[in-house]
Amino acid sequence: MNSSTSLRLLVYTAASVAIVAGVILFAAAYAGAVELPRAIELGPVSIRLYAIIIMTGVGVSAWLLSRHAQYHPELTGFRVDDALLWAVVPAIIGARLWHFVAEYPLYAEDPITVLYIWQGGVTILGAIAGGALGAVIYARRQGLPALKLLELAFVFVPLAQIIGRFGNFVNQELYGPQTDLPWGVYISDTGMRHHPAFLYEQIGNAILFYILYRIYRRYGLEGNGRLVASYLLGYAAVRFTVDLVRLDRKIAFGLTSPQLTAVIIAVAAGLYLIRLRVHHD
Repeated sequence: MNSSTSLRLLVYTAASVAIVAGVILFAAAYAGAVELPRAIELGPVSIRLYAIIIMTGVGVSAWLLSRHAQYHPELTGFRVDDALLWAVVPAIIGARLWHFVAEYPLYAEDPITVLYIWQGGVTILGAIAGGALGAVIYARRQGLPALKLLELAFVFVPLAQIIGRFGNFVNQELYGPQTDLPWGVYISDTGMRHHPAFLYEQIGNAILFYILYRIYRRYGLEGNGRLVASYLLGYAAVRFTVDLVRLDRKIAFGLTSPQLTAVIIAVAAGLYLIRLRVHHD
């Protein structure tokens, strides 16, 4: 066995052990047998696990985007590191601003707290909107077809969301009512098992990714927005459904702010897809 093979075997073994250990730890924390730390303390520096998990999700999706961009000549010149610089900051700003608008009563007495992003309070819809805007600006500057870049990016966005929701698990947030179902997640603040809303969304996003990838494999990058609209319609359906078991504040018609937004997005995306179908036929 040569040194290269030995090194590869060592890496695979270490990765396998890490995955198994991670699964065991996740199962133990899910059942309430252990409590996961919410931050890593390095002297005076505190690094929140939520942030690490979010960036891991972004990194995995960005890597897949970069790999698949190589198969499309029109995306020649795409550099994932440059794209991330343009997309991540607007995504963070969009996530915070969307939360500020949607949950304004929380900030009404002291609006300056909107700047205290380390205290939490972001929304995935805002992050997607901001990140998409940043990606479009990057594409325009590089002379790349912006819509095709967005189409490819949105194929892998659900994967980033799936990974990112593990951050909600670590923080013990985004859960639903108390339940006796065997898959209920233990929440230490209540001492009871609850519907794992974050897990339901992960399952929904896994199904959405499968559908989007099948569309991508069948049609490729058409440049007509089919994949973008399909993502928006699919995620709107996922989010509306998951919010039925979340404990978020209802603001109108017995619906949460994300549900009302999801209805608008679903109608717009659905009508756009119908228009594409009519013109195609």
